[in-house]
Amino acid sequence: MEPEPTIEQFYIYCSEKKLMGVRCKDCGSIQVPPRALCTLCFSSNMEWQRLSGLGKVLTFTEVQSAGYSNFQEIVPYTVGIVQLDEGPQLSGIIKHSESIKEIYVGADVSIEFETEPSAYWPNWPRYYFTIIHQSNDV
Repeated sequence: MEPEPTIEQFYIYCSEKKLMGVRCKDCGSIQVPPRALCTLCFSSNMEWQRLSGLGKVLTFTEVQSAGYSNFQEIVPYTVGIVQLDEGPQLSGIIKHSESIKEIYVGADVSIEFETEPSAYWPNWPRYYFTIIHQSNDV
């Protein structure tokens, strides 16, 4: 029997380095984070679906000041909304190696997972996005 579509189960999958959403068996819409009811047709006929973790940046901002003291050690950091290849949108931190200039609307990203506890983040598995650098090879 498949586990219920809960946030708790979503983070259990994250601890297994899997991005999972739920797909409505009636209308086909995919939701992540999961919900027990489809947001389009209100059906409860949902099933888990593994997602690729690939997508494009829709919008982003750089956070310069952390309201929560535990985030002070990572300021500045970038948060954005990503359109996943399968359709749903998911917000998250976008990590970059050089400068915020490498992030732009339409940039290709992939999801990564951190499963170790962190001093600055709640003590559950976390995901973040990284920029996919395009090769200039022809």
